[in-house]
Amino acid sequence: MEALFIYIFSCVNPARTFEPHVGNTLFGCPNLWARFPLYLIGPVIGAIVAALFIHLHRRIKT
Repeated sequence: MEALFIYIFSCVNPARTFEPHVGNTLFGCPNLWARFPLYLIGPVIGAIVAALFIHLHRRIKT
């Protein structure tokens, strides 16, 4: 994950992304809120995909 951070300059944890966005907004820096929903939606989509893989794996295994 750290190698990925170097290229995309982002955090994996939505809480660590939220604070800099708030700080940028308060101090008049560029608005980065357009990308923030990805940090909320991404983990949900990942959990759904993981659940589907587990379901398919159990179905194939039996």
